Amino acid sequence: MMAAEPVVKRMKNKNWNASETTILVERCVEGYSLLFGSHSPSVTEGKKDLFWKETIEMINAVGPGRSLHEAKRK
Repeated sequence: MMAAEPVVKRMKNKNWNASETTILVERCVEGYSLLFGSHSPSVTEGKKDLFWKETIEMINAVGPGRSLHEAKRK
């Protein structure tokens, strides 16, 4: 018989507070055409990445460290 592998519990992230959510929503509304627009000379993947990086920096200034993945999923 095989030995049972130990179960690793997943760490739960802290809940988003109101100021973090507000910043995220305001930034997504502000940059809607950039984030959800089709690629063109004025809408590039680099500009989208820069927009998300700036958004994460703003969110992390008011709360615990959030990752890009967490913000996009939210």
